[in-house]
Parts: sequence; structure tokens; C-alpha cells
Amino acid sequence: MTEPTVGRAPAATAHVSLAENLSGVPAFLVKTHALVSDESNAAIIAWAPRGASFIIFDADRFANELCPIVFRHSKLSSFVRQLNIYGFKKVVSNKAHIEFEHPSFRRDEPQMLYLIKRAASAAAAAEDQAQQHVVAVAKRVAVTHIEVFMPASPLAVADALWSIDSGAFEDAFWSAI
Repeated sequence: MTEPTVGRAPAATAHVSLAENLSGVPAFLVKTHALVSDESNAAIIAWAPRGASFIIFDADRFANELCPIVFRHSKLSSFVRQLNIYGFKKVVSNKAHIEFEHPSFRRDEPQMLYLIKRAASAAAAAEDQAQQHVVAVAKRVAVTHIEVFMPASPLAVADALWSIDSGAFEDAFWSAI
């Protein structure tokens, strides 16, 4: 059963029907897909002819008319920042229009929105890399100490390393000594 659309703008109607089928997909992606797909916005934002990218034809109207209704802000830069977070790339940017694309953001294929993930920030990626380095060094140290202080069987060393992988480095290290 479809919801009645009385008193609802076409963009809002498209958003509701799309959102019902895409629970779990970030709201920004669902709203953006609905906004681009809404033909009543075609003078401002629309799909490129092949449907593999979308074009903002009038950045001022987009920021002032559509953004406040759909995204609760009126800044094109905030919209672009969100696109960047999800891995969209700017294809064309000139005075006439701005075009964006993402391999999983396609016209008539909203089910592909599940494939779009937030990109990790540079700081988070660096932190993750540092943490992986620390774990690798800790494993080398644990193996060295296990071999030096406890002439253990290979099975005991394997058990200790398995414990390290599960996040219990200190317990495994001290119990093996």
C-alpha cells in the first residue's frame, strides 16, 4: 500500500518511497538519489544522459532552494563535503554546471546505494596503520620472549599468538613467561 501524497511535495514523495526500500543506507545517499531522480528539479539538478553521474546546473538555486528543504542547510560546500566523504568524484566544474560521479550511484539502480561506504578520515587511517604496526611489533617481541624464557612447544607459541590476535597481548605475554 502506498502512502497518500496529498500535501507532500514531489521530492518528499520520492524520498519516502525510496527510503522504505533502502533501510540501512545512509540518509544522505537516499535523499541525494531521490533529489537527483525527481524530474521537478531537472532545471537545478538531474542525472547526466547516461545516468552514471549527476549534474548541478544552478548551484545558487540548489543551495538556496533545495538544500534547506532536504538537508537542513543552505551551503553547497557542505553538500560537496558530504559527497567527498562517500567517495564521489567531481567530473566537471565550470561556471555553467558541476558534475559528480560514484561507481555505485546510478540512475534507476538505487539498490546499489548499499555499496557506498563512508571513507575513513586520514587521521583514522593513520591511527589504524599505527595500531597494526604496534600489534606486529608486539607479536615479534612476544615470540622472542616466549622462545627465550620458555622453551615451549610450537603449540604453546601458537596458542600465545592466537591470544594476541584476540586482543589479549599482555595476558598472553605474561602467562607464557
